[in-house]
Amino acid sequence: MSELRLEQVAINAAPLGPGHVLVPLASSSANQDYEIDDSVPQAERRFVNYGHPATHLPYTVLGDYGRDCAPLPFNMAVLENEHLCARFVLDFGGRLRPRADSARCRPVRTRTCRQRFRLRPVIIAAMLTQPQIDFYHDNGYLHLPEIFTPDETRDLQNDMDWMVEQWATVSSGWTGPWRQALMDEQTEEKSKLIHMHKLHYYCASWMRATVHPPLVETLAQLLGDCVELHDTTMHVKPPQTGHPFPMHQDHPFYPHADDRYVDVLVHLDDTCHENGEIRFLAGSHKAGPLPHVTKFDDGTECTPPLPTDQYKLADTVAVPAKAGDCVLFNINTIHGSHINQTDVPRRIVRIGYRHPDNEQFAGDSFARPDVIVHGRRRRVEGQPQYSPAAPADDLEYRRQKDAVTG
Repeated sequence: MSELRLEQVAINAAPLGPGHVLVPLASSSANQDYEIDDSVPQAERRFVNYGHPATHLPYTVLGDYGRDCAPLPFNMAVLENEHLCARFVLDFGGRLRPRADSARCRPVRTRTCRQRFRLRPVIIAAMLTQPQIDFYHDNGYLHLPEIFTPDETRDLQNDMDWMVEQWATVSSGWTGPWRQALMDEQTEEKSKLIHMHKLHYYCASWMRATVHPPLVETLAQLLGDCVELHDTTMHVKPPQTGHPFPMHQDHPFYPHADDRYVDVLVHLDDTCHENGEIRFLAGSHKAGPLPHVTKFDDGTECTPPLPTDQYKLADTVAVPAKAGDCVLFNINTIHGSHINQTDVPRRIVRIGYRHPDNEQFAGDSFARPDVIVHGRRRRVEGQPQYSPAAPADDLEYRRQKDAVTG
């Protein structure tokens, strides 16, 4: 059953002047999309289009507009059913807003060798409705379909496979007594994880993914006026014995002062129970950071999961997703996943974002600022300029990192 509703959304846009009373008219040089009878003289054919409406759509011609962007309210009609969700910006003549826009502008050669450009829409609307924002804050996670187009997803898949072959690390994965609780002895010996950090340092497609406009606008709705990229991490579960993940929060791996941190799982494969889809303990982020298991019984340090006798995958909500989808969750949301039992890898990339005022204390990418993807970094009085260099005492940084992540 289809539902049609009206919403008002905030779109980052320049102030727009009143619409012009005349419709946009085509020039004499506009492309002809119909046949002309041979009886029409050649000298007159170039004037055939002159004065005709340039488009049958009711797009507005503006008499004036500003240049300073700010969130402005716009009316939107939403048509939604089990197959689609279409949003129409009513203040722009009912222009359909795509679910995902290409971040690129590529030239296309015409037959006359003149170059024209295929552009994404100038206006990119905020992606989240108020019910979606409420769901995220209530449950600690949110599934967003089709954030990346099929072409964009294929580019990311191809470069992922290249990085797996050229750069990634293959290991037995996380350590800890949880392995015996989630895997039998034979599976535990074979279980592997393919991983690496900072994917956006290695190929352009993943750099573009970190600043993808539909994703960034969504994060601004959850994190506030400024959003900083923190890290990108590859999580590939190989076929058959791909590494399961015990119940845990991400906070122990890169502890921050507050929960203004959103993890984004970019899906490159369809996920399900058989290949280990992500699973969440709904609402668990509200408890804040929890104590994790950091050592074996003999005192040896391990990767920090939550106690397996208290936190079980059976109590979680499964969130299967399609390739090109994103699943967002709070740094304190408890989550995990089962082993990959299929014959193909399960490829996911975690991209971490935070508000730059959210101070990090230790762990992955500690004291390594990254790029601002939305807004402006606020400067505290007397604060020096940022540098991508590692902390001065690199040995101390490594000690802190190893103590937290194992």
